[in-house]
Amino acid sequence: KVQIGENKLRVKLSVHQFKPEDITVKIDNNKLTISGKHEKKSDEGHSYFAQEFTQQYTIPEGIDQDSIISTFSDEGVLLIQGKPKNSGTGEPREIPIDRGNKA
Repeated sequence: KVQIGENKLRVKLSVHQFKPEDITVKIDNNKLTISGKHEKKSDEGHSYFAQEFTQQYTIPEGIDQDSIISTFSDEGVLLIQGKPKNSGTGEPREIPIDRGNKA
């Protein structure tokens, strides 16, 4: 579920097939990029499974980029939220994923 408006940023994704360390959330040039990659090889090495995704959203001007946080719940839900702008640098940065219990 995605809610993006002039003063609102809330992105909620079900990513239960990924571990938190498989997912990155980045901001660069007013773009929020969420990507995940999961690879698995069989024990015998005969088969290989890979799953990957990337989603990108434009961050509204009314959102403070420094306020954007992300949380990964035990149920496999990634929640990214941003608050209305008070101040912010707009500099590129990676957003750490908190391992909270709710989304």
